[in-house]
This record gives sequence, structure tokens and C-alpha cells, in this order.
Amino acid sequence: MTDHSENVLGLKMDLQMLEEERRREKEALESVTEKSSEDYTLAISQRDTARAECKIFNSNLQLLVQI
Repeated sequence: MTDHSENVLGLKMDLQMLEEERRREKEALESVTEKSSEDYTLAISQRDTARAECKIFNSNLQLLVQI
């Protein structure tokens, strides 16, 4: 093989490794983003549940105060 062919082959291998690394990093970032979105959705749901429970407790407290 000539030096030029070896250089081209080396560059192709480097490019392939960089593309694979980029793909892995992209997948990791997408996974983190998805997890964050799921955590946010769960937090909103828990907040809404807590608010509903507070309203029920406040209503019950008002009834007890009237007795």
C-alpha cells in the first residue's frame, strides 16, 4: 500500500470511530432528555394530586369547624 492509501484508510477509520462516538453521545443525550420529560410529567401529576387532596382536606376542615 502507498502512504496515501494508508493515510486515507486511517482517516476513514478515524471518521468511523468519531461517527460511532457521536451516535452514542446522541443516544445518551436523548435518553437523559426523555427521562427528564418523564420526571417533569410525574412531578406535575403529583402536584395536581396534592392540590386536589388539599382541597378535600380544606372542605372537610370547614365542615368540622361548622359542627
